[in-house]
Amino acid sequence: MRKDRSIKPWDQTPRGTSRILRKYGYPPDLEDAAVRGVLAQAEAMLSELEG
Repeated sequence: MRKDRSIKPWDQTPRGTSRILRKYGYPPDLEDAAVRGVLAQAEAMLSELEG
């Protein structure tokens, strides 16, 4: 992975995540929390890769 790679604000749109949650029947009232959790995990993984 490139060293100058980072998460941009436009990369944080939950469109794909929301679609997957709906596909697997995740409750809509908990969707926002799930999206925030997925984004937090992605940011943590990115910071580990950038180390």
